Amino acid sequence: MRTSRTFRLTGLAILLGAILCAVPVSGVRALGICILVFGVPVFAVSATRYLLSGLLWRVGSRLFVSYLLLLSAVVFAVFFVYAGVLIVAGQLGTRRVEAALAKHPRSGCSGSRRAEPSKGPAPRPLPTSPRGPG
Repeated sequence: MRTSRTFRLTGLAILLGAILCAVPVSGVRALGICILVFGVPVFAVSATRYLLSGLLWRVGSRLFVSYLLLLSAVVFAVFFVYAGVLIVAGQLGTRRVEAALAKHPRSGCSGSRRAEPSKGPAPRPLPTSPRGPG
């Protein structure tokens, strides 16, 4: 199977961009990055078309690829539903923990004990001066 001109040119552009990115001069490196930013998506589309054209030459393989694409959509839907269930479960769990902590205010989350008031006699008041203000 023959490759397209776009496939070959963008492949060479990506190779050139990668070489230019390795050069330590900042202007040349920036040029290499720009070439890669614009070349990689075009190369990806061209490579995908090249690979799929080899796969889709019969009706049977077309059906297989169609089923594969449908299955990937179902997998993504299941993943997003699972992620949503995890988020809701986390929110509900947080509410239950906060409610339990509100019922029992003495049981804190920290590992250290809180200072308990002493059970001994009350401290004596400070003596007041018999003299007046002046």
